[in-house]
Amino acid sequence: MKQPDTIKHITSSENPLIKEVLRLKQRKHRENEGKYLIEGPHLVAEAVATGTAISTVIFRSSSLSQTAPESEDLRDHLKLANVPMVALSDEAFDRLAETETPQGVMAIVARRDMAEDLFFSGKERPGASNFLVLDRLQDPGNVGTAIRTADALGVAGVIVIKGTADVYNAKVVRAASGSLFRMPLLFLASGEAAIELLSNRGIRLAVAVPDGDKPLFRESLSEGAALVIGNEGGGVSEIFREAATLRVSIPMHPGVESLNAAAAASILMYEAARQRWSENLPTNNGG
Repeated sequence: MKQPDTIKHITSSENPLIKEVLRLKQRKHRENEGKYLIEGPHLVAEAVATGTAISTVIFRSSSLSQTAPESEDLRDHLKLANVPMVALSDEAFDRLAETETPQGVMAIVARRDMAEDLFFSGKERPGASNFLVLDRLQDPGNVGTAIRTADALGVAGVIVIKGTADVYNAKVVRAASGSLFRMPLLFLASGEAAIELLSNRGIRLAVAVPDGDKPLFRESLSEGAALVIGNEGGGVSEIFREAATLRVSIPMHPGVESLNAAAAASILMYEAARQRWSENLPTNNGG
């Protein structure tokens, strides 16, 4: 395939690409078309680096005049990857952008949906055997942060139960900060479906609840566990509570009733990772 050597400038508001971007702002179209939007040079560069399928990259016209090395490098990498590039006027770009201060570039990328067999095969994340279950989390920031933390702490995959905020919502995409390109995701219609799948594969179900049988650091969470984080308002659903192999609590200072869902998920996943890494700590301690 011939590498694109020019950036096409779009001037008509009726252009099909603009209409496609507008459609992808709605969840039903993201699901129907299997695509979603990302914004900013960092996310676009990560999409290229991870081999994510990119339909088109859209630049804000004035950003093309930037001579910063990172800006030129991004365009060079896009050319090498044969990714179509277009430019819109600043006004048109800003109307389409989801962020208050647009960073000059957005892209249409493919969703990373995955079949059950591949999700549980271990091929995507070799050596990882724990999973995170998002049980109807509503806040996009919590969902994105949980996925990003799962990526950082070596979780094998994230199971998303129906009723959870749309994983490809713009706020989730920003909070996940590139982890959507790497993390295996499995979307299930119910908690019952998740319990059956996990049970069939011998994966223990661990729920974080205020009245847990033991503090989380007194249970073995290092491998073969599905860590369930519940809804911000109602916590873990009753079906997960009843089916749980492990019911753990996060010790807290007296007077504090609960933690933010993303914080609870992070603590639970970190304890599991700490147990797994206790004899072989990773050397990367980046912030």
